[in-house]
Amino acid sequence: MDDAKRRGALAEMLDGIEMPPHEIAALAARARDAAYWTALAPGLTIGHPPPAASLSPGEQADAAAEQLRRDRYFTTAPVVARDELATLNAAVDAVVAAGWPPVFALIYDCVWAAARHPAVSAIAAARLGQGYRQIPHVWVHLVPARAGARGWMPHFDGFRPRRLTVWIALTDATVNNGCIHLIPPDSLPDSFRTMDLDATVVMRDVVRAMHATRALPAAAGSLLGWDFDVFHWGGSAPAPQAERRSISLVFLAAEEASMPDELPLIDLAGPLPDVAARLRVIAMALDAYGSREASLRRFRALSPHLIA
Repeated sequence: MDDAKRRGALAEMLDGIEMPPHEIAALAARARDAAYWTALAPGLTIGHPPPAASLSPGEQADAAAEQLRRDRYFTTAPVVARDELATLNAAVDAVVAAGWPPVFALIYDCVWAAARHPAVSAIAAARLGQGYRQIPHVWVHLVPARAGARGWMPHFDGFRPRRLTVWIALTDATVNNGCIHLIPPDSLPDSFRTMDLDATVVMRDVVRAMHATRALPAAAGSLLGWDFDVFHWGGSAPAPQAERRSISLVFLAAEEASMPDELPLIDLAGPLPDVAARLRVIAMALDAYGSREASLRRFRALSPHLIA
């Protein structure tokens, strides 16, 4: 059985392992209880924003904004302070240790504050203009330290204009534990520009695209980012020394119309979302992205209960 068929068989098997109704109800009730989450990670806050980031955007953000304008993707050196990284990783540690998918780290303030980091704000404003908003498409990636593990398959985030994905490395991302790879837009053959996984691409275009591929290792605290229609993926992990963690965020220009699946937009000048709004975003993420990670598929049954 080839690799694709093996993954498909595993996905079907996991889809068949449904949570019983009483387990879903118990998990949903626990998720809606802010006291449960604060007891799970006493050092983390819900509804009490952490202090502003300790590092200013500086030249890193200026250089990233210029690269994004020129190449339609960017990379930075570390811009997130170590104490902020420690807090973000503590949030992931807490939810994973309790048996939740990593995306439930969104229950804590620190993840929402990361979307307002000065470097993220400066780069997004340079690309999208002032008044840009956050689309509630958020994910916490965790590629385990296991040979053969891998990030998401090659894909576009979409073909919608004036949107930007920003990826925050919570741990070192290397070629050995599944760092991001992409093909610069000016090197991507037109035949690749489709969301149809059954589309046919001629070998000449495949060779051209492969030859242009760039691996983007990122130290913990670094930012990566790209326009929506940049072809990218998470690499495989042939010899991981540690798991790869990251957060992906999506932003929309102020004057650009949103689509129904991008609502409700988050005003970055306002307060952090409340617990109900955070659970709605988590539910949306499980629905949209849970199928991409086989071990999380069964949690999608929880989504409507989180929204309710």
